[in-house]
Amino acid sequence: MRYRNIGVKAGHTIFIREKSTAFDKQATPSGSFQEFTDHKKMTTWKYAAFQKEEFKKIKQRKKRFYILLTLSVISAFIILFLLSILFKISNDYLNPVF
Repeated sequence: MRYRNIGVKAGHTIFIREKSTAFDKQATPSGSFQEFTDHKKMTTWKYAAFQKEEFKKIKQRKKRFYILLTLSVISAFIILFLLSILFKISNDYLNPVF
């Protein structure tokens, strides 16, 4: 992402200074990091398509989260119910009433 810094010197002559950032060194991505893409240079329809894909990913992530949350709560209630039944059976076995 190169950009220009335009300003005025003491002698009122305009200077243009080129700056570079860490993202200019586009090395091959390693590990879980991906290549940096500048979305400011996208056209409007490309950016709209990009946003649409991102919203789909967010929607899928939320759906997966709610499914896992529901399954976790149901399994916790089933485990608690079964443990209470086993505890009651073990107490009846250890302390029989005649």
